[in-house]
Amino acid sequence: MLSTILTKAAFLSVLFIPACVNASWRMNAHTIVTARVDPLISPQAVSGHVHDYAGGSNFGVTYDYDDMRQSTCTSVEINIDKSGYWSPAVYYRNRDGTFQLLKSSYTVYYLHRGSNQRAFPAGFRMIAGSAVKNTLNQNNAADQAINFHCLGPNTETLQFPDQPCQDVRGEHSVQIMFPSCWNGRDLTSANFRDHVAYPVDGKEGDTCPGTHPVRFMTLFFEHIIYMKDIDWYPGSLVLANGDNVGWSSHADFVNGWSVDQLQQAIDQCTDPSANLDACGYLTQFKDGGSSSACQPAKYLPLEDVGFYGPLQKLQGDNPVWGGGTAKGTTGSSNTPPIVAPFSVVASGWTEHGCINEGDPFVNTMNGDRFVDQSMNPQMCVSYCDGKGFSLAGIENGDTCFCANQLDYNGSMNVVDFGKCLVKCKGSYYEWCGGGRNLRLWQKTGGNSFASSSEYSYPPAGARLSRVYTADGSSVPVVSPPSNGSVSTSGGSSSTPGGSGSTSNGWPGEAYGPNNPPQCPPRHVLRRRSKSSQAKRGVHLRHARRHHH
Repeated sequence: MLSTILTKAAFLSVLFIPACVNASWRMNAHTIVTARVDPLISPQAVSGHVHDYAGGSNFGVTYDYDDMRQSTCTSVEINIDKSGYWSPAVYYRNRDGTFQLLKSSYTVYYLHRGSNQRAFPAGFRMIAGSAVKNTLNQNNAADQAINFHCLGPNTETLQFPDQPCQDVRGEHSVQIMFPSCWNGRDLTSANFRDHVAYPVDGKEGDTCPGTHPVRFMTLFFEHIIYMKDIDWYPGSLVLANGDNVGWSSHADFVNGWSVDQLQQAIDQCTDPSANLDACGYLTQFKDGGSSSACQPAKYLPLEDVGFYGPLQKLQGDNPVWGGGTAKGTTGSSNTPPIVAPFSVVASGWTEHGCINEGDPFVNTMNGDRFVDQSMNPQMCVSYCDGKGFSLAGIENGDTCFCANQLDYNGSMNVVDFGKCLVKCKGSYYEWCGGGRNLRLWQKTGGNSFASSSEYSYPPAGARLSRVYTADGSSVPVVSPPSNGSVSTSGGSSSTPGGSGSTSNGWPGEAYGPNNPPQCPPRHVLRRRSKSSQAKRGVHLRHARRHHH
């Protein structure tokens, strides 16, 4: 294999070069979808491999600029950025051959390079890298634009690291820099690449080729993978498409910015160290609470991608390959239905929020209770509704409580929802309380299911095979209707109808119900303690120009 490592000396030479003028800004972003969804390559269908997604809540099996702009929230900390950012999920291959999904998050950079940068136009989308790439040219800008950073030893490679990442968090990031030169005509192209190009003087150079004369901001992101406590060995990291070397890493971007607002940010946000707080224009839209609570709203595939434990094989039946060998033929892959990501609870019930049980030794809800390994909000609320109770609460991901009042000093006072972030056992995208904290619903009206002529789909990933109709009867799960197509020259496409009901909580990183977050969400994405100084260096390094 080619030697593609940057030594520590080379890393430091990059880190301490003088800052360029008009550097950039950077934003943290939560991963809110981990699923086989790719609206560019596989519109209106289940994609060939799993992706980690961050961005606007209206991400689904099709891309429509106007629809993305209407997202009710974004997992990016700047709430006017409704764009979509995604790349392949990363798995750890256990020594027994099974695949463990690794948690992830993103840091997104917008870098000033060249001059006269224009905002991405409405409807613009592009891809960096290729999902089938099995060669490497170290002198090619497109190949240099995708690399891997291991924080502990401060090394970068053009493939997965050849050593464990030994910092306190075990962080490893897949780093992807998108082309920044545009042909000025097409919002996209047939392969989502030909309408853009890298500068002629390097991946983040100043000069665009004559065929692509229009300059954009240089979009760069770190797909942060959490590797702490894994038993690393050479070849143990695998992209969701089966590549255990990493040359086929790739990323997709779909624009969700207002063109005018992005242009204002380009013109005004010029801090040399990419400090977001130094940009007054964007700071007014900084909303970490909203991004932490953002949940996907569109249809997603109904399958386990590793939330519930190791997989026997990668979803999409992707064989392991890479490092100069061509990808083998994909085997017989399942095609799960595409469903809404959230439970639809009984009508007449509203969510109250997260409450504390009060007394640490007794339960505050004592009317009825049950434990179920396919627990979700619909199941709990429906059960309590059928039993005639007015309160329904879920705790620890699998336990439903019913009552008409709270006992033993229980209070209806709402606490930080961060205390209710245990994933539901039966729903990959919903939260079901915490230890001694209940996610609570209250009955305020009738006791029938929501009256609608449409089916109320179960949550994505729920271990359910039936859905409820308006009269409360059930029918087998089916996929929503598909209509419309993706245009490569216009800005829109049709989107399968409907979306799930919204609820509080943060799907956040790819945690499973058996692996809940160990700290509040504000700590998950922030650089902390022993690694904070090193990570500041990383941020500065990306804000400043790299050597070529």
